[in-house]
Amino acid sequence: DLAAYVIQMLKDNSLMYATHVVEGKHWYNKRIAPDGKSFTLMWFNRFLLLMGICSVAWGLNKFRQNEKVATIIEQSINELKGGL
Repeated sequence: DLAAYVIQMLKDNSLMYATHVVEGKHWYNKRIAPDGKSFTLMWFNRFLLLMGICSVAWGLNKFRQNEKVATIIEQSINELKGGL
């Protein structure tokens, strides 16, 4: 690989080199990768949260469309209210 070759040549010739990663001071930097947190883990958690929210929304929609389940829930609520 070219980078390894260049680094080895610099070492062989006793030349100093350094790599620098500079972050900009834009408003979105903290949203993308906050200081001290894992970038990959943060985005993985966001993905899992989004999938969970979508799954719950889809499930509630299917649940709401089932009239038999709605009737059972309504009957259960009425029984609980009658018993209290």
